[in-house]
Amino acid sequence: MTTYNLSPTLEPAYSCGTSISILDIGDDAAFISTLNPSASEFVPSFYAIADDSKEANLVDDILHSMHHLVSVYDSDMLRRAEQFAEAEVPLDDVAHLLDQEDSMLGTVHVAAQKPKGNTYGRKRSSRDRRR
Repeated sequence: MTTYNLSPTLEPAYSCGTSISILDIGDDAAFISTLNPSASEFVPSFYAIADDSKEANLVDDILHSMHHLVSVYDSDMLRRAEQFAEAEVPLDDVAHLLDQEDSMLGTVHVAAQKPKGNTYGRKRSSRDRRR
């Protein structure tokens, strides 16, 4: 009798030694790493820039521009913070807004308070009243 293999063998396209089964495909927790454990460690390369080169001048220009932009931004934010701190807002201007906030907060659902302490005596006395 001839046997037919209808589904292909599920094997990873990489060769790190792992394999998956058909049961792992639908599982959200299944994670198959494609990282090579025997790969060499990544070490970023760098090179020294000569002080009198065109590239050094470009880097200096960029850093000067960034330093200027940061200092302008910081001083602008400081000025705005000082203006906000020194601003005098009359209470008459915001009183109606505070009242609206209080009325909105008053309509928010709050869970009922549970009786505090020992409730044994309270329940007993209410049963006695019914009799």
